[in-house]
Amino acid sequence: LALAQRQANALFAPQQAPALALQRLPAAPTARKTLYLIRHGASTFNRARSKFAVRTLVLKSDHPLSEEGVAQALALQALVAEAVERQHEPPPRSGPLPLADLARADAVWSSPLTRAVETTLLALRPVLSARGLSLQLRRNAREPQHLTDLNSRGVCVGSQAIMRRAVDKLRAPLLAHMGGHDGTGAGAVEVEVAEMEQVPLESVEAEDRWWDEGAETGPQVRQRMDELLRQVQYCSAECIALVTHGSIIAQIFAIALAEGAHVTVCAHAKPGHALEEKDVGPSAIAEGKVESCSVVRCDMDFGIAPRVITRCRVVSIAPPPLPAQAEQLPQQQQHQQPPQAGGAVAHESQRRGADCGDSGTADARARSPPLGSGLWRPTKDWRMRN
Repeated sequence: LALAQRQANALFAPQQAPALALQRLPAAPTARKTLYLIRHGASTFNRARSKFAVRTLVLKSDHPLSEEGVAQALALQALVAEAVERQHEPPPRSGPLPLADLARADAVWSSPLTRAVETTLLALRPVLSARGLSLQLRRNAREPQHLTDLNSRGVCVGSQAIMRRAVDKLRAPLLAHMGGHDGTGAGAVEVEVAEMEQVPLESVEAEDRWWDEGAETGPQVRQRMDELLRQVQYCSAECIALVTHGSIIAQIFAIALAEGAHVTVCAHAKPGHALEEKDVGPSAIAEGKVESCSVVRCDMDFGIAPRVITRCRVVSIAPPPLPAQAEQLPQQQQHQQPPQAGGAVAHESQRRGADCGDSGTADARARSPPLGSGLWRPTKDWRMRN
């Protein structure tokens, strides 16, 4: 009864007045933009839903990444780090890297929800560090609020509180990846937390309540997506990485994907493997279902609005082993290259598919850390070039 009363109060609560933020616009906005849409890693909400943990589903809000989600973000980090470390080198003979262009992002945006901020701090920290960028929160990129759960409702505002919650919630799953719960990795985790806390966080759009207390209607969500696309169009950056939610990616596809868009998929990409794309057509991603920590590169032409996305490339990561599984694997198996298989379009069900492309050179494989082996560190050579 108390829960029903709480939901009813939220539904009929007066909406907060919209925040006003001023932004300097370029004199002549570029009509063509590149937008990387990145779905956050799996959260504790996903785990609770699979186990029918009703208490977690209906009583807790702003769910962080689960251990599986952290493993996914670290796997994506390995791909991003490879692109950053090798951005000044000629492409490998086997072909371009899956996320080569992401290393040149001009802006990094994120939903203010904890699971998205955590994914950004883990997966995109190589880009943030290499480019000297700040992490900018975009309230329009938040998950739509539904009446039946609190998964999309925030719990804190302001840069300090949002950053503190994100890194605090990362400590336990990171410890599982960096030495287990026996305390051997605690020092390394604290070093990583300190480095993440040094990432500049711009929270102009999250200094007051940025979430909805009541359920959003379809037109309200559509209006938010229109505003988000206008932010992309009129910002000074030409290449933007946005960490958001599966439902937001689906909404963007629904209103902005051109009917004849060229859509390709690179399934289960790994460091040291070249980009190998498979044409699938717009209908394959019409519902916007992509795996956790998948990256969707969208080439956009605002001169042909409203359907401005003319080309999409979906890159999904190879499913990483969970910490308990990784400990059971012999060391040689963790470095062994799996056999290749036929590819498949990325979907939420995390179904198995092909490794992405042919293997790269032995040198490329040597530089690429095994999945889940730890967090990214810039090399001395990288520091000298940048």
